[in-house]
Amino acid sequence: MLRGRVFGVGATALLFAGLAFLISTSAAFGSDAVWVTEPGRDEVVRVDAATHVTKKIRVGDTPTAIAADDSSVWVANNRANTVSRIDPATDAADSIRVGRRPAGVAMGAGAVWVTNAKDHTVSRIDPATNSIVATIPVGRVGAGIATGEGAVWVADINARTVSRIDPGTNAVVATTRVGTRPIAIVAGDGAVWVANVEDNTVSRIDPTNDRVTATVDAHSDPSALAIADGTVWVANEGDGVLSRVPTSTPSSAGRQ
Repeated sequence: MLRGRVFGVGATALLFAGLAFLISTSAAFGSDAVWVTEPGRDEVVRVDAATHVTKKIRVGDTPTAIAADDSSVWVANNRANTVSRIDPATDAADSIRVGRRPAGVAMGAGAVWVTNAKDHTVSRIDPATNSIVATIPVGRVGAGIATGEGAVWVADINARTVSRIDPGTNAVVATTRVGTRPIAIVAGDGAVWVANVEDNTVSRIDPTNDRVTATVDAHSDPSALAIADGTVWVANEGDGVLSRVPTSTPSSAGRQ
């Protein structure tokens, strides 16, 4: 078993403000701004990265997940069963109906992908038309979702698995067993990383064979992940600690 390096969350709050917000809400960066969901107020807060000026944008009931790039911002509104698309140029928001209890959202492979926790499905949205072009059955309760390494990856919090969706066929092509209650997932640097909140671990999946090749000790209740510059950052909600795991973690290390 490996253990990542540990930092106090307060010491890295400015550099990793998005991770800090992800413990209780969700955040993303795009169009030179940080976008933060306010689930209790049905709003998204836009924070200009240069001026720190904030603006509140009304979205649907209980926004719980967000993804952004330089052209659009997508928000999963859990109780409204919708996704809001925000135009960063105008801050106007359009609403798209998806499945029941949307819990996660990701952008990639020419689409926007939304996990619908109560329907056990993933909605694929075409950003050119704002319409759903595919509904894909997955596991039991899909929550976290990520794109990268040639696929779409869905963490199933109840089934203790990660589903791999082929964006070319809109079908689940592999399922990988991970730890207990996988809640967050990221893909990049040649691997897929999964936070298992009840095990207090992070699983590393090799996308070339869909096998867990390492299990890394986190701290209490790892609940959010980010990957950048050769590092996976793990926000541990239970003890307010930020863990650092190098993406160069040996594939032979840890529990298989």
